[in-house]
Amino acid sequence: MTIFGSIPIGGRIGLLLVAAVLPLATLGAIYAWSAGETAREAEMRARYETARVVAGAVESVVEGVGRAADVTLAIDGIAVDAARCQLAATRFVEINESVADMSIVSGGSRVCGIARGDGALVALSGGTPVVEPRSDAVMAIAASRAPAIRIVRARSGNPSALAITHVALDPIWRRVTTSIAGLGRARVYVLTESGGVIADPEGVVDAAAVSAVLAAVADVAAGSLPVVQVDAPGAGFVAIARVGTTSLRVAVTSDVMTVNQSLPVRVALVVGLPFLFLVAAVAISWLGVDRLVNRWVRRLARVTRDYGDGDLTARVGGMPSAPEEFRALGENFDAMATRIEARSVELERALAEKNHFVRELHHRVKNNFQMIASLLTLQRREADPATEVAIREAHDRVQALAAAYRASYADGETGQVPLASLMVDLVERLRESAKLSVRAVVIQELGEGMSLHLDRAIPFALLMTELLVPLFDEARQADDTLRLAVTWGDDAQETIVARIILQRENLAPVRPLADRLSRAYAAQLNATVTREGHMAEVRLARAA
Repeated sequence: MTIFGSIPIGGRIGLLLVAAVLPLATLGAIYAWSAGETAREAEMRARYETARVVAGAVESVVEGVGRAADVTLAIDGIAVDAARCQLAATRFVEINESVADMSIVSGGSRVCGIARGDGALVALSGGTPVVEPRSDAVMAIAASRAPAIRIVRARSGNPSALAITHVALDPIWRRVTTSIAGLGRARVYVLTESGGVIADPEGVVDAAAVSAVLAAVADVAAGSLPVVQVDAPGAGFVAIARVGTTSLRVAVTSDVMTVNQSLPVRVALVVGLPFLFLVAAVAISWLGVDRLVNRWVRRLARVTRDYGDGDLTARVGGMPSAPEEFRALGENFDAMATRIEARSVELERALAEKNHFVRELHHRVKNNFQMIASLLTLQRREADPATEVAIREAHDRVQALAAAYRASYADGETGQVPLASLMVDLVERLRESAKLSVRAVVIQELGEGMSLHLDRAIPFALLMTELLVPLFDEARQADDTLRLAVTWGDDAQETIVARIILQRENLAPVRPLADRLSRAYAAQLNATVTREGHMAEVRLARAA
């Protein structure tokens, strides 16, 4: 056993608390020292992610319009047929709501053009736009016009055929406004590779801020986080992101105070650290209690539950790492369970022997009753009619006793008699004794799972014999059909109901001896016997 294992549970928990607080206090101090820089880095990265989102918004508009321009340029004859060119350009502007105007140029001359006017599209003609095609084909327009993005596309296989499109910034600014919401005094600029600037959503280009932004773009080192701090009004930090594969870049500026943590924030961190220590200490304390106490309590509870459910082989087993108290408890439980299991084995063996003896006794009793019934059958064959009736009544009662023992022995469960087997055997033997045809007796229904203890099955068989024998005689004399059903009397399966029905004739009066015996057996079973019209009914409880 280790030294720590010999310490009481309270001492162990105390040591765990000390071990929890010391490293947490150290980590808390380090975190308080570096929290400002960590938060600043996180805010700078958030600004960069915002720049990337804005760049994605610009790219989605620019690339979409560019691909549409490529499709338009691919139309046959568009560079030589002015009518076809004008129709295609008009359709292009109508479909792309962000496009301000579009011109198709071939050999340096405008073939056709269309622009958005006040509520209508206006055709453009004349002029010789001279634009040098570039691989990215994106550049800023002159400052004399509204801020927009110019897209120039050359036709594949014919570089002299160009599509010049100006994309209005309003759709882009609507997306940008959503992206920079909550950033305070943030500004957005779209920059070209040559240093051109497209204004922010407010349409303002501040010269000092733009100069600082351009300087920040030049200062971004390759592979580093593209966020630079600059000394310019309203542009404390600048985050730069490239627009896809184009030469455009997006710059998002934000105030220094939105990135650098203020004094109240740092104070809040320092005040919150003790609370974190407390939470951590409680967590480690719980872990210690769980490992030292609850773990073993759950193990003992699981074993005792299994043992209580009937698993006598359930054992706690060795617990070398458990506290001494739990080890002793587990060992004592295992010793007790072993003694109980040995005693249970002895009792089960004795019970099995007893059941064997009882079954052997039932078997012999059944054989004796069968022998008596056989002797009565022989004597009945040689008797005169008056004596034959008396012998038959005794024979049928002996058959009832034998049927109960036969059903009990065949079932294999000592003391229990399944009513289905009992009734089938009893009815068949009484029918043969009454010399009835097979068709004269119909067993309509036998409920499943019905059984009685042998002590109750015997009087039940005798009661049914006293009821069935005179009805069999009546059915033979009247050539009638007798129907029998033994069913459950309720949904809870607590009551058994046996019904005997003659198809045509009413029940004949009961002979005095049969009536006295029927009453005696019914009283023994605490059952009720009802005879009315064509039917006789016996109702009794399943259990005594």
